[in-house]
Amino acid sequence: MSWKTGTAVRRSPVIAALSAGAVALLFGFSPAAQAASGTFAYYTTSWQTISDPANSVCYSFNGTATAVRNNTDTTAVVYSDSHCSTPVATVGPSVQTQLQSAGSARFGQ
Repeated sequence: MSWKTGTAVRRSPVIAALSAGAVALLFGFSPAAQAASGTFAYYTTSWQTISDPANSVCYSFNGTATAVRNNTDTTAVVYSDSHCSTPVATVGPSVQTQLQSAGSARFGQ
């Protein structure tokens, strides 16, 4: 086989697939972030809401909450502190509950 200058080179589909696979392994896959659908409300001195919260993200409340209402399609874990380290309640979809003190929530656990 001889190569001519200026001619197009045909790539084998197998080589192209292997190259794409190698790039994916080298740089990793980046899956899209999942999010709950709906709103999550918490009560401090008034009701405040978080719309379509992303899963596995810690949401700090503006103040200390004494009640939560989960109108999302995902379970929320509510924490007593503002950085999601001390869980106090697991709140399923379409559930409202009273709490003594809550400072944050995380979804999709």
